[in-house]
Amino acid sequence: MRPDQSEKLKLFGRALELVSRQRVFRSLRPREWITLKMRFGLSGDTVHTLKEIGVYLNVTRQRAFQIQWHGLEKLGYVKRRESAWLPPE
Repeated sequence: MRPDQSEKLKLFGRALELVSRQRVFRSLRPREWITLKMRFGLSGDTVHTLKEIGVYLNVTRQRAFQIQWHGLEKLGYVKRRESAWLPPE
């Protein structure tokens, strides 16, 4: 069973609280931090779609997704597969 969006947001918010803010800021580029902040409604902001984030950053929706992915990857929430041709485990 997959967690719904609100559960994901709660888990992400709790995890970010556990990580020191200095480490988070040092490891993320400004665009990654802005994207994650807007996407997950951190700092009391409302949750935004990738399209809205793309408009704000003046990039496409797909590029906003890539920026989000890289930010989550740096924080250890997602891992890149060895090969794009291998199915997920």
